[in-house]
Amino acid sequence: METTVLRKEVEPLLVALGKTIRERRVALGMSQEELAERSGLHRTYISDVERGIRNLTIGALWFIAHGLGMQLREIITLIENRVENDKAQQQLNMRPEPQLTMPAPPMTPNPNVESHPTL
Repeated sequence: METTVLRKEVEPLLVALGKTIRERRVALGMSQEELAERSGLHRTYISDVERGIRNLTIGALWFIAHGLGMQLREIITLIENRVENDKAQQQLNMRPEPQLTMPAPPMTPNPNVESHPTL
């Protein structure tokens, strides 16, 4: 049970981390291979991190941050902000849309239609 709760909390962090790293890497015009080389990690490791499927150590995050020209605290702040923004967006998306109901217009006889008595 505790593992499920932990996974529920950690997975959004890993996804936010991956998105943040990828955005920064792309903004710098850097390939995964180049980031891997600068970080001293393997390209497939970088790929797994960017996809949010690799639960990396703080040491690996430090190497990636420096490979991106960032301090560890900078990347952690970006991740925290992304997670908070994602949570806020999810809450907005979960709110039901207000239903605008308008009363039906009153029935008025149409002068162009012959009225027939009901049986």
